[in-house]
Amino acid sequence: MVQMMTNGVYRFCEWVTRLAFLNILWIAFSVAGLLILGFFPATAALFSVTRRWTMGEHDIPVFQTFWTAYKKAFWRSNQLGLLIVVPAVMFAANFMIIEQYGSPVPMMPYVLTSFFLLYGVVALFLFPVYVHYNVTMKKTVKYALVIGLLRPVQTVIMVASLLGMAYIMMQHITFVLFFSGSAFGFVLMWFAMNAFDAVARKQEEAALQQT
Repeated sequence: MVQMMTNGVYRFCEWVTRLAFLNILWIAFSVAGLLILGFFPATAALFSVTRRWTMGEHDIPVFQTFWTAYKKAFWRSNQLGLLIVVPAVMFAANFMIIEQYGSPVPMMPYVLTSFFLLYGVVALFLFPVYVHYNVTMKKTVKYALVIGLLRPVQTVIMVASLLGMAYIMMQHITFVLFFSGSAFGFVLMWFAMNAFDAVARKQEEAALQQT
């Protein structure tokens, strides 16, 4: 019993250390890229590390894995970042205009909200899809949308989990410093990998039925 508790405490401390180190790398490399150019490559690298963890590779060299992914993803991840930032700015501007001046078309707020929800699904899965599948930019967006819509319950749970974690993070600045990116990334990647596996199983079953 004591041995089990000791092992449990050790594993917990080990994961806390891993997540804290990864978060420090994420912040440091974001700042090193002057935030504008560094944030998205650092985020892609963070997801690359958490992907390996969710696949059971717990003893990978975190810094080396992060640094390799950061260099590899630098330009393409910034392009993906534009796909997140530009629509976000456009949605924010449109919602502000509608709130301040009203909508000339009664259905416009509902249409805009529908597109915003679809955008949210893409944004949620975009980086997990990017680090998991070796596909074009267009297919990365397509896969993110399709997988998110095929697994609606999982998508909702992901959002709820992130909101819950955000609330916890806001309670103390220490959580933000050591776990803001890594904990969010790990949870997102864990749910995303489950969604990827479920979709892959369905594809295999469909292929078997056709043979």
